[in-house]
Amino acid sequence: MKAGIDTAIKLAPVVPVPLTADMIIYGVAEIYSDPEKLSDAIDAMFVIYKEPIEKGLVGYAAQLGKKVDDLTDDLQSVSQNG
Repeated sequence: MKAGIDTAIKLAPVVPVPLTADMIIYGVAEIYSDPEKLSDAIDAMFVIYKEPIEKGLVGYAAQLGKKVDDLTDDLQSVSQNG
């Protein structure tokens, strides 16, 4: 992963006034319109939320009596059936 905390900090605007909906929409549109910024934002999200994501997957796998690596088929069928 090329992104890290530095990227997350760069992507999080430091604004001395409360963010308005328009400011948030503009920021999101700017990230989504630039493939490199979008990739960096996704990478940064996984860096920031790695631990809770892993804990959730481990807990879900344990409920099913499986290993995390064995969840791929289960998660795909859940997302397809919706």
